[in-house]
Amino acid sequence: MNVPRRAIGLLIISYLAMIGFMLVSAINQYALIKPFVVEISAQPSPFTVDAVSFNYDPALNRYVSCEVTVTNNAASEMTATVYVQLNNATGVAVASGSKGVTLASGESATVTVDLSWSSNASVEDIAGGWITVT
Repeated sequence: MNVPRRAIGLLIISYLAMIGFMLVSAINQYALIKPFVVEISAQPSPFTVDAVSFNYDPALNRYVSCEVTVTNNAASEMTATVYVQLNNATGVAVASGSKGVTLASGESATVTVDLSWSSNASVEDIAGGWITVT
């Protein structure tokens, strides 16, 4: 099979043009993200967590509640909300709850937070979690 040199030359040129077009298309479709600067400040919390205890129900194989001892270090009476969340290995919440309490200046109280669980979740699913007081 004899292919004229002119045809081979045109095939090479069209191939190079196609590659060039793909590169230009890829460059034109690239999204640039503009960097920005934001000032973020953390406010000190007037509350401290002094103790944490989970109440286990062996019949359910779950922690049914969490007792959190909180102290108000502010100069005045304040209302605190205690949030508890238990997560699985992928970071999804399997149990959570919250409860509010009003504390005088310098007062400590133990807050019992009832935990609501995802269906079919148990203690074996827990891989981490957090407690926050706001």
